[in-house]
Amino acid sequence: SMTFNCIAYVNSPRDVSGVKSDLLFQILESLRNAKLPMTSPQSMVLRRLPPIAESHDDRD
Repeated sequence: SMTFNCIAYVNSPRDVSGVKSDLLFQILESLRNAKLPMTSPQSMVLRRLPPIAESHDDRD
C-alpha cells in the first residue's frame, strides 16, 4: 500500500482542481509504465436491515 501526500502552490484557487487532476493522471500513468500493480477499487454492499421490534418491558 502506498500513500502520497503532495503539497503544491498554484497561482490562483481556480487552478487547484486542474493541477490536482493533471498530477493524479501523470502519477497513475507513471505507475502503470513502471509496471507497478494497482488494486481495483473495493466494492461496498449496502443492505437494509428489518426494523427492530419494540421491546415492551412491564417491569416499571
